[in-house]
Amino acid sequence: MLDINQTKQGVNVTICAELTIYSAAQLKDELLALLRTSPIVNVNLAQVSDIDTSGLQILIMMKNEADILQHDVNFIEHSASVLNVFELMNMVRFFGDPLVLPR
Repeated sequence: MLDINQTKQGVNVTICAELTIYSAAQLKDELLALLRTSPIVNVNLAQVSDIDTSGLQILIMMKNEADILQHDVNFIEHSASVLNVFELMNMVRFFGDPLVLPR
């Protein structure tokens, strides 16, 4: 579900699954473990084909936990599904990520 690449600066993670209630518990534990052990976590969302409110909660939790730990979490390459949910739930400003809108 996760493709993880360690770098000198931190860790790059690509989520290769849906971010839904069916995968939320497992992804939550894995992503939190990475965040707690690395000062910088870049999460690539390009392959997220579906996201629901459980998946959105995981992303919110990661951002909040990073703030508490004084670590950086960056969400990058948002899929169309992620962008749609961010816009629908009015969360674009909360995350503050640079967004590339599909044409």
